[in-house]
Amino acid sequence: MSNGITVMDGSFAKLRVDAILLGSNTSVSKGNLMSRDAHRAAGPMLDPFRQGLSDSAKSGVVVTPGFSLPAEFVIHITLPTLRVGEELTGNQQASWQATQDRILELVSMYGFRTVAIPPVGVDEGLPDVLALTALAKLAHRLSQEAGSQVFLVSKEVQHRRAWNVALKKLGQE
Repeated sequence: MSNGITVMDGSFAKLRVDAILLGSNTSVSKGNLMSRDAHRAAGPMLDPFRQGLSDSAKSGVVVTPGFSLPAEFVIHITLPTLRVGEELTGNQQASWQATQDRILELVSMYGFRTVAIPPVGVDEGLPDVLALTALAKLAHRLSQEAGSQVFLVSKEVQHRRAWNVALKKLGQE
């Protein structure tokens, strides 16, 4: 841990934190493996709750209760989808920046002191380095601007290594 960011081995769905960050599509569905695991851990209460969120999900960020998760809340974010070899377009980069700004705003507004971030984006088709670097930058912003303790958590050693490299470049390690 350094400067409010901890890179750790483990499951985000087992952490007792104020909020976890999950990638979603605009229907806040449980599409990818990581999201399905979180939805399963949250219990059946999340499904009917999320069905009414599709309009607000178009903004890119939605906060729901964590229900049976140890995390009190889930921050669902809409991620860009890319095909192998594609790069983010200017519009997608602007959208991602707006999503990060909204996450920071909500974390501050809700007063989340602890936030867990798994490797969202990796399963959604974003190149690993791009997704993991973007998440390290988001963790840095949450730590510095919102004063939150951020846990970058993955069972995959390559994810943790990429986060450590990105954090070192940001002067966080």
